[in-house]
Formats: sequence, C-alpha cells, structure tokens
Amino acid sequence: MISALLCSALALQSPVATSRRAVLQKVAAAAPLVAALPALAAYDTPLVGTAIRPEVSTQLTPTEAANRPSNAGPQFVGVATSKPFVGTYEDPLHAGCKRTVALLGPRDYQIDGADEDGKPWKVLAKRSGPSTFVVDFTPKGGPAGVEAKQDPKTGGLKFPDGNVWKKL
Repeated sequence: MISALLCSALALQSPVATSRRAVLQKVAAAAPLVAALPALAAYDTPLVGTAIRPEVSTQLTPTEAANRPSNAGPQFVGVATSKPFVGTYEDPLHAGCKRTVALLGPRDYQIDGADEDGKPWKVLAKRSGPSTFVVDFTPKGGPAGVEAKQDPKTGGLKFPDGNVWKKL
C-alpha cells in the first residue's frame, strides 16, 4: 500500500511548472488505484487450490457470481461451501452407533460417538491431506495416528483395518 501511495505521489511531481487543473487531474486519475488497494491486498488463504488447500474450486460460473451475496467479499470467490469430513456417519462394526465429525479449526476435527455400551466418547483428528485425516483414538482406548481416507464419491471414511464409516 505504501508503494502505491509513493507511486501516486511521484506521479504528481513534475519537473516543469504545471497548472492546478493538471495536478487535480492526476490526483483524480490515481484515486481509483488507491481505492482498489484493499481488494488487491493479500488475505489469509495461503496455498489456495493446492494439495494443502484443495477446498477451493476452480472458478465461479457467471450464474454463481450473479447469485453470490454482495457482502461475500473476495475470500469467498471460488471457495466450496462444503467442509470435508464434517457430518454424521454409521459405523458397521458398531450397529446403530453414530459418529459425528465436527470442524474445530482449519485442520482440526472432533469425532463424537458411543459404542454398544452407550458410553459417549470424543476423539480428535487432524487433516493431513485433501481427503485424509489422522485420528487419535487413545481417549477411548484405541490407537493413535489412525489415518482415515474419505471416498470422494460416497463421502464415507475408510480406515486401515478395512472398516468404512458410511456418511448419512
């Protein structure tokens, strides 16, 4: 922003005497650049569209752009609205026992569930890739570092032991 203001100030300087009208015209020409600076500023979305931040789709269609709320701002352009992993799942190894995955932070998740004994448990998971996260089952007596992969078609979570939680 400082460099834009400096460039605008340098544009106003002239080696020859200029009229007040010429100076005002230069100021008026620089005003849109200064007004556009916030839109050009970098916002907190590093590595958007990469394997680290894949939740961003390619481009908005004209219809999507027209239907976007006016207050959405640039950070929502092209961002998919769905959150990976979040939802309710059915565990076939524990009939009738639902598992709920909730987003805690950009890469952090909490899984709430209960087994046949009815005793509720909570475990934490951390996103490790576009369609994988690592779950720490130690609070419920299980292993740590269990990688779950989300099926892009069904949304189900597949674990290394072959178990697949079906997304409801």
